[in-house]
Amino acid sequence: MFKAGATRLVVLTPKHAIKIARIPIFTACFAFLLSLKRKFQSKSPLRFSRVGIHAKALRQQMFSFGIRANRAEAKYWQETHDEDCIPTTHVLLSGWIIIQYRGEAVKAEEVLRSPLADLMLTNPEFKTAKQFVRYLGRVVIADYASLGDPSLGATSPNLL
Repeated sequence: MFKAGATRLVVLTPKHAIKIARIPIFTACFAFLLSLKRKFQSKSPLRFSRVGIHAKALRQQMFSFGIRANRAEAKYWQETHDEDCIPTTHVLLSGWIIIQYRGEAVKAEEVLRSPLADLMLTNPEFKTAKQFVRYLGRVVIADYASLGDPSLGATSPNLL
């Protein structure tokens, strides 16, 4: 089974979730074309060195986001072994791919009855049940990149 998020593609096997950094090529191309359109509408001379700078910045920002999320989850798990998060078992290709154990989907009501209810109610990064799974009989966080890298969205690195 496959699931596509904004920054990663997740392949679900019976025992594992394989998170692959996603390259949002259509979004990147659209943003690049918009920047070119603005450049032509500004009536200033087109300099290809500036277009190259825009392309480089866009690549660094958009193409690396899924890799940064994978690396952040792997780093957070390695450093903390936080029992409220699903374990990350492998990091491949410098973070392009991470492998975690697979949990079962949960509903919001189940998260709200768990010890992680405050996290779901107070932190916008964890507002939906999709961020959580049941693993070994407990509700845990499955998508915790923002815990490993606060710039990915968490309000505080010490949320739990």
